[in-house]
Amino acid sequence: MLDKSKLLLLVGAMVSGVFAAMLSGLFEQSSKGGMLGAKNFGYPWIWRSNIAQSSTQNIVRFDNLAADIAFWSIIIFILFLLAERFALKRPNSLLSNKRFVYSAALLMPMGLLIGLIHELGHALAGTTLGGTLAYIQVGFFELYPKLTIASQFKLGSVIVTELPSPTQQGLLLLAGSLSSTITALTIGVLLYTRKMDYRSTHYLKIIGILGLLDLPLYVTFSSMGLRHWILFGETQPEPLIGARQIGIPDPIFYLAIAAITFALILLYSKKSRTLTLKWLKTTAKNNHKMEVNKNGN
Repeated sequence: MLDKSKLLLLVGAMVSGVFAAMLSGLFEQSSKGGMLGAKNFGYPWIWRSNIAQSSTQNIVRFDNLAADIAFWSIIIFILFLLAERFALKRPNSLLSNKRFVYSAALLMPMGLLIGLIHELGHALAGTTLGGTLAYIQVGFFELYPKLTIASQFKLGSVIVTELPSPTQQGLLLLAGSLSSTITALTIGVLLYTRKMDYRSTHYLKIIGILGLLDLPLYVTFSSMGLRHWILFGETQPEPLIGARQIGIPDPIFYLAIAAITFALILLYSKKSRTLTLKWLKTTAKNNHKMEVNKNGN
């Protein structure tokens, strides 16, 4: 049984899921699964198709709409639970807590900042490897070759030319998420070793957690056909493709991602460190008892 606070979060997530699914029906999708010759809308499953010759003739797939509502409700409910667990000191009233509202408001600007770091990582790697930087965009801003407003939103985009070898191209693809991971590691070490005021700690922690999530989410979601950050980003697992191009076997790469992510979680979460140390001590103690019993016999 869910307690009252969890039940309210679930209801809120379901209502938000309906709105999110309906909102996704405003954005055209180029993915497979829609009607040929029509404009297709909805995410992650296309639930509305518009015949190209008629702006009023819509075909609605209610099964896909229900699936989208369920998908967004689950995602939002998980986000609510995570926010309640990690973003709040006293998780009794999520929606009225100023700290939660403050954290939610920072997600977009901090997300764009980590997106900028990600794209600069691509650009730096590409030019270091001998390529020519041709284009950078973050959000609605084209940053190179000239600073201007773009006509279409992109979480991030970098074009580097004159990198002929697969190894160079693979390193270029890996560099973006590695830059985010290095940023998360740097911030984590800084927070672990220094005491800062609440505001600085909060800013840095949000940036660090977004950097921590960059690599595992890029590989996981994109491999499932979703976007990097569910709503935004590419649909191809860029880091995985890069690792393959430089000859890293998939199992080794997956293990490396798991190890890096786990290490960063330990760095950012005191409770995770405590539980891990407790588990290690218990395991060592049990192994010692087994060894003693074995020698005694």
